Amino acid sequence: MEKRIFILAGPSGSGKNTILKKLLGIKNLNLSRVVTCTARPKREDEEEGVDHFFVSKDEFIEKIDAGDFFEYENVHGHLYGILKSSFKKNKNYLLEIDIRGALSVKKLFPNAKIIFIDSSKKSLILRLQKRGESVDSISTRMKTAEKEWHFIDQADVVIENKDNRVDQTVNQVVDFLNQFYYS
Repeated sequence: MEKRIFILAGPSGSGKNTILKKLLGIKNLNLSRVVTCTARPKREDEEEGVDHFFVSKDEFIEKIDAGDFFEYENVHGHLYGILKSSFKKNKNYLLEIDIRGALSVKKLFPNAKIIFIDSSKKSLILRLQKRGESVDSISTRMKTAEKEWHFIDQADVVIENKDNRVDQTVNQVVDFLNQFYYS
């Protein structure tokens, strides 16, 4: 079996994490989540080793110096990276990262598929507010979203996650994934 890598990218609030969790629950897709490493504080609803590996900024920098990452980025003032140990086996991998990281992974693994999850600006703001993000954080994330939309044409597919339609979005992602399982 060859290694397949699928990447969910898109702006903060687009629903990537919700979609990722639903996809991992579909057993016949046989997807393994790539857990990224971050030096940002853990949110209340996050679990160590499931959502991210949470480390201090000093520990993250030590990992950079040791060459432990395939790629790493500073996103919204916090460091995120993909550990080299993440892709040791021939499996179907699913990861959720920003578009810059997705493009870096695609350079290393040209067969990786980038699925850009998009939403309207209004929807993103509402979701970020619902998530409890501060006004400053929302402003920062929306500025980043504007930059991310400039790379949208480099994704293999763009799927819009409309409000209250996450199951429809998941079905569209599954249809895209199935193209690569059965082709």
